[in-house]
Amino acid sequence: MRFIVIDTRIITAFLLLFSSVMLVLSWPPINLTYLIFFSLVPLIFICESSELSAKIKLILIYIALLLFNIGTTYWIYKLVLTNGIILHLVVPAIQIIPFLILILFNGKGRMNYLKSLLFICTWLSVEYLQINWKLAYPFLNFGNSLASQAIIIQWYEYTGVLGGSLWILVVNMVIYKILTILISSQGRQNKKLIKYSIALAIIFSTPIFISFVIYNNIIKSENHNSRTVVVLAVHPNLDCYNEKYNKSPEELVDDHLKITLNGITDSTVYVLWPENAIVGIGWYSEMHKSKLLKKIIKELEDFKNIKLITGATVYELSDSKDVNANFSTKVNQWFNTYNSAIQIDLSNNSISHRTKEKLVPFEESNPFPKFKKLTAMLFQSLGKFNFSSRKYNDRVFQSDKANTVTLICYELLFGEYVSSLVKQGGEAVFVILNEGWYDNATASSQFMYYTCLRAIENRKSIVRSSNKGITCMIDSKGEIQTIIANDDKSFLQATIKLNKTKTFYMYFGDYLGKIASILLFLLIGYYGIKRYISQPVK
Repeated sequence: MRFIVIDTRIITAFLLLFSSVMLVLSWPPINLTYLIFFSLVPLIFICESSELSAKIKLILIYIALLLFNIGTTYWIYKLVLTNGIILHLVVPAIQIIPFLILILFNGKGRMNYLKSLLFICTWLSVEYLQINWKLAYPFLNFGNSLASQAIIIQWYEYTGVLGGSLWILVVNMVIYKILTILISSQGRQNKKLIKYSIALAIIFSTPIFISFVIYNNIIKSENHNSRTVVVLAVHPNLDCYNEKYNKSPEELVDDHLKITLNGITDSTVYVLWPENAIVGIGWYSEMHKSKLLKKIIKELEDFKNIKLITGATVYELSDSKDVNANFSTKVNQWFNTYNSAIQIDLSNNSISHRTKEKLVPFEESNPFPKFKKLTAMLFQSLGKFNFSSRKYNDRVFQSDKANTVTLICYELLFGEYVSSLVKQGGEAVFVILNEGWYDNATASSQFMYYTCLRAIENRKSIVRSSNKGITCMIDSKGEIQTIIANDDKSFLQATIKLNKTKTFYMYFGDYLGKIASILLFLLIGYYGIKRYISQPVK
C-alpha cells in the first residue's frame, strides 16, 4: 500500500511539472507552439483524479499555473520585485477558477460533453475578465500563445484571441478523452477511440486549412492595393535606468532629431518616435507654444511632407475631484498628467493629441484610489508615474496622406479596444513603446508577437517604435517584415500598405467571451438545480 501511495505522488508530480514545462515552452519567444495543444491534459487528469481531495487538486494545479506564470514572465522581476511577486501569486489564483468550477460541479463523475463545455466556458469567461476588469492583465490569455504562428491563425480577424483560446481548449479536451479511452484498455471502446481520433483530426486541422485559404486570398487582394506610405521609425536605444531620465528634455529631443535627420528622405511621410520621447512637453492648452515642439518644427522645416508621431508627457489643469490628479505648488492648482501620443503635421503645423487610455495598473495609475494608502504600501511605481486618461481624444490621427491609429505600449494587449479605434477610420497602426524599463529580449519579443495579433485582427500594417528593445514593421497578415533588435542608436525605414478594410472582429469584438459568460451562467444554474433536485427529501 505504501508503494502505491508513493507511486501516485510521483505520477502526480510528473503531471504537474510536465504541464508547466509544456506551457512555458509553447509561449513566445521559445515558440514550441504546438505543445500548447496538450499542455492542459495533465492538469485535467489531476482534476479528475479520484485519489486526491479537492483541496490537494487545487494546490497542485495552482503550483503548475504559478510555475507557468514565472516561466513566461520572469522578466517582471527586473521592474519591481514586490510587484512581480504579487502578480505571480494573484494571476494563478484567477486562472485556477475553471478548475475550481470543474471540481465543484464534477463530483466523481466522468468528464462528459456538458462538463467539458462548463470548463471551456469558465476558461473563456476568465480570459474575458482579464481583458476588461480594473486589474486587466490579458498577457497570458491562451490565444496569445499562437502569436508567432501567423500562418495558422489568419481567422483571428473573425474571432480575435479568444478564438485561439477556444481552439486550444477543445483540442486539449479531446486529447484527454482519447487518453482516458487508451488507459482504460477496453476493447469495446475501440469505436469511441476512432470517433474521438477523427474528431481530433478535424478540430485541429480545419482552422489551419481555413487560415491558409484566408492567407492566400489576402496575398491576391494585396496585389491590387497600390496605396503606400514610407515610415521612418526611430530606435534611440536609451536605457531608462542610467540614461533616459538623466537627460534633459532638450537633450532627448536632440537625440531623436539626430537619428531622424540621418534616416529621413524626400519619400518619408511618417516619422515615429517612441513612447515618452518628449518628456515634459508642457500644458495641453499651450502645446503649440512649446519650445520643444518649435525646435522640432524648425529642425525638420525642409521636410514639409512629414507627419511626426511621438510619445510625450502632457499636463492639463484639473480639479481635486479627479482621483489621479496631482497638485502643483508652483501654480497652486490640481493638474492631470497624460502619457500621450501627438502628431505634428509639418505641412500645416497642426497638432493632434490622444492620451493613453489603458494604463498599467499600479504602475501608471491606481485602479483603487479609495485604498490609495494600502496599495501604495503593497505596490511600487517604478517610474513614480501617476497618469490620467483624457475623455476627449483624437483617437485617429488624420492627415492628407493617411488616417492612422497610434497605440501606446500596454494598449496593444487589448484586441477589442484596438479594433474600436481602428474602426473609426484607421488605415494603418503605429505602436510606440518604452521597453527600456525591462531591457529583456523575452519581454520585447512577447510584445512584438502580440502586436502581430492586432495586425491580423484588423488587417492593418503596423510599425513599432521602441525606446529600447525591438523596433519593427509587421504586415497585415501578422508577419514581421523588418526588425531592429540591437543596442545601437538606429532607425528603420519601411514602406507600408494602407487599407480601409473593416474586419468581422472590428464590429463584434470579443463576442466569444460574452457568449461564454452567458453559457457559464446557464450551466451553473443547470448543475445547481440538478444537484438540488437530486438531494433526498427529509
